[in-house]
Amino acid sequence: MYTYDVIAAAAARGWAGVGAYCQAHGLVWAPSIGPGYVDKRAVPTSTAPTLDRANGATYDQEWHNALTPSIGGSPNWVTITSFNEWHEGSQIEPATSNPPTGFGYLSYTGAYGTSGAASETVYLDRTRFWVGQFDHTGSPAQ
Repeated sequence: MYTYDVIAAAAARGWAGVGAYCQAHGLVWAPSIGPGYVDKRAVPTSTAPTLDRANGATYDQEWHNALTPSIGGSPNWVTITSFNEWHEGSQIEPATSNPPTGFGYLSYTGAYGTSGAASETVYLDRTRFWVGQFDHTGSPAQ
């Protein structure tokens, strides 16, 4: 089972139950997380919720939710919903600290307390950190 929805990952309601169901039935449990999401940039008339990046706090919360068994249900895999769609704010790829103006693109300046060149790869760096917290045999690291 795969969730795709990064907005739901912020609270992870029901994930522990889904994870238990998957484990009991020999299914792969793969919740998806992401750094943030702004639907209005993709669909200006959208009433979908927005998930602010909060300088990295959102990404950390979603990773925490996925890797905490009582919340995330002990996933086999964790997926990252990121199409590098800059207008939606879901990208984690390297980003210049000075994005072009007029498009509404955000830089990563401020994320995890970084600025300048250090901020350009901060989401990839943080992904490396969280992947290190995950036991690749399918269980959260102890």
